[in-house]
Amino acid sequence: MPQGNVSFRLVEKQPNFEEIFQSRNPPNVKIVKGMKIEETALSTQVDFANRDLGGGVLNNGMVQEEIRFMMCPEMIVGMIVCNRMKQNQAISIVGAQAYSSYSGYSYNTKWEPLKRCDERQNTPEWRDKFQRLRIECLAIDALHFKGTPQTTLRQQLKREMIFRELHKAYVGFSAQPGFTEIPIVSGWWGCGAFNGNKPLKFLIQVIAAAAAKRPLLICPFNENEMADDCRKFIGTIMKENMTCGNLLRLLMKLAGQNPPEEFSENIVFASLEHELKKNKREVAEKRK
Repeated sequence: MPQGNVSFRLVEKQPNFEEIFQSRNPPNVKIVKGMKIEETALSTQVDFANRDLGGGVLNNGMVQEEIRFMMCPEMIVGMIVCNRMKQNQAISIVGAQAYSSYSGYSYNTKWEPLKRCDERQNTPEWRDKFQRLRIECLAIDALHFKGTPQTTLRQQLKREMIFRELHKAYVGFSAQPGFTEIPIVSGWWGCGAFNGNKPLKFLIQVIAAAAAKRPLLICPFNENEMADDCRKFIGTIMKENMTCGNLLRLLMKLAGQNPPEEFSENIVFASLEHELKKNKREVAEKRK
């Protein structure tokens, strides 16, 4: 018989972005190849959610959210008690126990007995004062963009779209006050079927984690080349002593710009590095 309690919490916030991001330093960011989000323990595991919690878990869906709910079926209760998420809402589930594992993905997904790597999150010694396992499944729904990678990136770089995703991530990342030192474990949130641009979504999560004052761990799901690009860009930010406010302002400079004809997925990183070099030249010119 399972022990303890599971909590479901709907979080709603209206943050003041100008104040929050004015002087925040980047969070501690780690990119861990070869690890899945659900293999982590004592963490906040990001659920790449549908706005209706659980997505297609009771129908024919079998991607990240549905797999997570099948591993921890107590989460399915949330589909009864939680309404469709609004733009400024997130859903935090704390304490759900993992009962099984899986192999494959999507149409190739297969049930597996609980593996040791997934069982670590059930460690009873980590229960909190409410007798919940200290493992949070955080449901945040990203925007769904339609079109080619180039046309969808043009949409994603609009100011209102960046702030919507930033708002959603921040609301979720700050959902549990007692989890401040516990890492947020995420990956390519809002990418895949929702067509999000990986570098842009990565940076949005970095800024949101900084605002929530929490470390961020990224599981790249075999996208090792993109993982290396993300690690390299974080190194650039640290080297230039950039705050997340400066990073956000650089992103705003890209807002409304059309991606170049020679499009590549990491064009966001390249464009930001170009803007950074341009700013340094302008500062150098003023000092002459």
